[in-house]
Amino acid sequence: MTDQPSSNYYFLLKTENIQPLLETVQQLQNEITKNHKIINQLTSIIDYKLNSYPELTIEQDVLKLAEGCASEVATTSSQPRELYSMNEQEEEEEQEEKTETSSDDPLRYLLTQKYNLPPESPNNTKVQQLLADISYLTKLKQGKKSVNFQSMEIIQSYESFIMIGLLPQLRTQLESYNHRINSIKTMINMKYVYINQIYEKYLNNVEELCKVVDLNHALIDFIKEEDKVNLKLSQQLASLQHLQLTER
Repeated sequence: MTDQPSSNYYFLLKTENIQPLLETVQQLQNEITKNHKIINQLTSIIDYKLNSYPELTIEQDVLKLAEGCASEVATTSSQPRELYSMNEQEEEEEQEEKTETSSDDPLRYLLTQKYNLPPESPNNTKVQQLLADISYLTKLKQGKKSVNFQSMEIIQSYESFIMIGLLPQLRTQLESYNHRINSIKTMINMKYVYINQIYEKYLNNVEELCKVVDLNHALIDFIKEEDKVNLKLSQQLASLQHLQLTER
């Protein structure tokens, strides 16, 4: 496998969209199934041509493929050598498939990087490796389906709890909070009205206290003046009493 990721496919590793990958795997699986059918029919044709087996019912498109293959086959006398050549050619093709690196297979690179696809086995042909990869991806798909199903159940349980249990209680609490907030707003408005009234009364009391203080000052001044007058009167009385005593 190459060390550096291909820039044309690396961006797919950053996405979670598995649908295109599943479609590609499905197409590969269909092609492999189709190729298996064609190979089975071709082997039946070869057995019929080389070993004179009973006549088989064969589809037209397979007959065309068989005729192309049969045209390369020589006469009946050289059948063992030709069979050997065919087997040798198949072995060479299998060997080439085994020696192919995954650097030419960007799909496998993406699968290995994104889904930890097991490494290729050197004993498997390309078809066998594809079948093993498809089996692994099928198991991975089933596992993801199971995880998604469990996740869906968890999400549904949370949705049920939110819709049935949480939201009604939350609505009731919000209504209670709104009622309390409205009551507090009303009390605050009344509080400001009472504060204004109390402040007006406080100003009136301060004004009256100022008047009382002024009266006290005036009274004190009056008392001081009266004390002076009383002192003069007492002195005059004392003088009169002294004069009376001296005349006697």
